[in-house]
Amino acid sequence: MTTLQVQNLAGKIAPFVKEYNVQYIALFGSRARGDAKRDSDFDFLVRFERPKSLLKVIHMERQLSRMLKRKVDLVTEGALNPLLKNSVLEDAKVLYEKK
Repeated sequence: MTTLQVQNLAGKIAPFVKEYNVQYIALFGSRARGDAKRDSDFDFLVRFERPKSLLKVIHMERQLSRMLKRKVDLVTEGALNPLLKNSVLEDAKVLYEKK
């Protein structure tokens, strides 16, 4: 994914970031690596200011899916498999990080 594509995606999800008090969100997986297929989903690693329930995260996935017109998987840092953490972080393209 090019820098311009990352910036465009960050702009598209900016309302979501604001609405849900996101501290950090990064794209990972095939879209971040640049080897996505046309119908590939968006995989996001996300950290919130306050913990969210599973039902709330599912609702947020659906909202982002509608915004991006593609399936979205939201993975919180706590739910990230420790065995996959390094590969996820290697691919990750940070879209927003609260300073």
